Amino acid sequence: MLEDEIKARGCAEVTQKHDCVLTNNPNGVFYTRDARQIRTKPKGYPDTTGWKSIVITPQMVGLKIALFVAIEWKSLKGVKSPEQKQWIKRMQDDGCLAGFAKSTEEAVAIVRRLDQ
Repeated sequence: MLEDEIKARGCAEVTQKHDCVLTNNPNGVFYTRDARQIRTKPKGYPDTTGWKSIVITPQMVGLKIALFVAIEWKSLKGVKSPEQKQWIKRMQDDGCLAGFAKSTEEAVAIVRRLDQ
């Protein structure tokens, strides 16, 4: 299965059944009229990002918050670049629901990490 197919199926599952909002972060480079290079996202940044709203438990004062979600989709043979690993680690260290997914199940595990 190709990475785009895995991403499409996984995004549909995560957004429709697991209360997440995800957006596609396309990769691209273009040039301005004066030949400056512009990238659409930083090197290594995840393919999809968004958030998942959760209800804080009574022990957490009962507030509702949104958590940032970052999924870097990979084919079964896909390789994680050092930049991708760095972004995902930073997001995880900051409390985001972030990780690498080669299947819908792996994506669901990422967004359900805090579910009880």
